[in-house]
Amino acid sequence: MKQEITKIKAKQPNITHKAAFTEAAQRWKISLNNPKNNSINEAINIISNKDLESEDDLLIGNLIFNIKFNY
Repeated sequence: MKQEITKIKAKQPNITHKAAFTEAAQRWKISLNNPKNNSINEAINIISNKDLESEDDLLIGNLIFNIKFNY
């Protein structure tokens, strides 16, 4: 968290610590490094390591990406 807050403050020097912390927490929520995201990470890895043979495979991969990154 400290490193992420430092990055945020470097890009936005006028940001308050509280706002930087909130932004860092939101990033952690969807981070691939967050252990709570393991099931989604596994699904992404399965699809990305698999040959996409059909349009359905690609749609599933896109759906997982969109869920993961809230698009």
